[in-house]
Amino acid sequence: MVEEVLKSTDYCDLLKQAKIEDGNSIYAIEKILVKEKGTKEIRFSYYKKDADGKEFFVPRPLDLEEEKLISLLSEGIKEEVISKDLLIKALSESLPR
Repeated sequence: MVEEVLKSTDYCDLLKQAKIEDGNSIYAIEKILVKEKGTKEIRFSYYKKDADGKEFFVPRPLDLEEEKLISLLSEGIKEEVISKDLLIKALSESLPR
């Protein structure tokens, strides 16, 4: 199954994206295809809006409060950037037995 490419750069193809906004800041979780490696990966990204409302990528780490991280992960599940099964697996493996 070929996935639709939302945006393409020299580095990767953006396959899926979920985002939340806070003022002119945009926090995103993205499924990307890294061209050099040929691997699908999950990327947490940070964008800013300029005066015209255009989004531009900020090449910095994404720092979020816990509640915003939960909101972003929820959007990521809704937009199928990450699967519910993967999240359940991660949670079940990390909880004490």
